[in-house]
Order: sequence, then structure tokens, then C-alpha cells
Amino acid sequence: MKMRNYIIVGLSFFFILFASGFFFVVDQTKQVIVLQFGEPRAVHQSPGLKFKLPFIQNVVYYDSRVLNLDPAQEEVILRDQKRIVVDSIVRYMIKDPLKFFQTTRTELALNDRLGRIVNSSVRGVIAQYQLNDLLSDDRDKIMAEIFENVREDQDTFGIEIVDLRLKRTELTPEVQSNVFDRMRTEREREANLLRAEGQEISQKIKATADREKIEIIAEAEKQSNILKGKLMQILLKTVQLLWLYLLIVIFSSILKTLRAPTKYNFYNEKTFCFISFQYFFYNPQCISTI
Repeated sequence: MKMRNYIIVGLSFFFILFASGFFFVVDQTKQVIVLQFGEPRAVHQSPGLKFKLPFIQNVVYYDSRVLNLDPAQEEVILRDQKRIVVDSIVRYMIKDPLKFFQTTRTELALNDRLGRIVNSSVRGVIAQYQLNDLLSDDRDKIMAEIFENVREDQDTFGIEIVDLRLKRTELTPEVQSNVFDRMRTEREREANLLRAEGQEISQKIKATADREKIEIIAEAEKQSNILKGKLMQILLKTVQLLWLYLLIVIFSSILKTLRAPTKYNFYNEKTFCFISFQYFFYNPQCISTI
């Protein structure tokens, strides 16, 4: 009984192993070529369970999705004799697996051959333009022209070129150094010119400010002297009025003293005239009386 079970299990294993050689699965992202002794016998591009002969047939899978090709950077001489480095990228799909197998067999071989075609087309098209064209709105036109040139060879490999882009276009290191040096020299020249103009304007502003300063100081001194003169006049008038007031007070005090009745009062008309004369009082009657 135990031996019988072993035989059943062994036969089942060999049956499954033998039956698996008859079938294979095609995924939604794949397409398959069935080969018999290295020669293509069938092509399957739809997903599902497929049949093949075991041991004498095998399958080769290809991707049915959009694939990327990134060729090596290419150095190109433009129409204005400037050297630039161009880095492009291509997107493609395998539309005819049989043609693809017959021409390249593997994606690696296609990348090498298609990469050379892309770089050749890039050199041929970009060499007709100047650097300014690549940096302007003509860039889309240039990419479209390269794209059309590359599409001419797509049927040869059984592929479809979906898109082509120029990822980067930059000057070579030597040209970059020369351009940067020239730009630096130009900027330094502009900076020196602006600096000189700024110094000239600064000197004009300083001269104007100094002149206005002198005029303002002179005008201030003039106004100060005028005010000082007016103040001195007012001060002199004030002093004169004070002296006059003081004399009036003194004179009034003397008169009151002379007119006051005392036992020693020698007041008469002559004495009054004499004393009045001594205290700055002039009366012609006094002279006639004397």
C-alpha cells in the first residue's frame, strides 16, 4: 500500500512536469515569440495561457510597454563654430516582435544600434543651427526634426518611436571657461563704468552740498549780524532810557530836598538858580538875575 502511494506521487510529479512543458503564460506587459530550434514559429502579443511543444520549443519574452533609451552624450559643433554637449532621450515600443527578433534579438543590441542612429541624427540637425537657436523657441522645431529623422528607421527594427527629447544642451568645459571669462570681463567692465559714474555723481553731490553749506552758513551769519545789530540798538535805547529815568529820579529827589522848610533853609531865587544850573538845569532868568 505504501509503495503504491509512492508510485502515484511519482507519476503525478512527472505528469505535472511533463504537462508544464506544453503551456506557458503571457503577461499583460509582455509579448512572446515561440522558437523551434532557434527559428521563430509563433508570435503571441495577447495575454493568456499559450501552448508549445516541450523540449523542442522555447519562448522569448519582450516588453510591450514604453521603453527608454538614453544614448551617450554627443559633442556637436554648431554653425557658429561653438562646441556643445547634447544629451538626448528616446522612448519607444516594440510593435513587431518578429522583426525585432530578426534584426536585433535583444534590447541591449537595439540600444546600441538605435543610440548611434539618434546621435548621428542629432549631429546632422543641430549642426545647422546656432547656440541661440537652441535656447529660443526654435528648440521644439529642432527636436521635431530630429524625431522625424529617427522615425525613418523605426520599421527596420520593428519598433515605434514614441518620443524624443533633448535633456540637456550645454557648452563643453573649455568653451564654458572661455565664455565665463568673457562674461566676467564684460561684467567687470560694466562694474568699473558704473563705479566711475557713481564716483562722478558722488563728487557732484558733495560739491553741491559744500556750496549749499557755505551759502547757508553765510546767510546764517548775515542774519545773525543783523539780529545782533538790532539787539544792540534796542540795548542802547534801553540804557539811555534807564539813565534818563535815573537822572529824573535824582533831580526830583534834590528838588524835594531844597524845597523842604528847615531852619537852615537859605532858599531864594538866586540860590535855586545856581543849584539848578549845577544839576543840568538851564534857566535864562537865573543868568539875568545874577
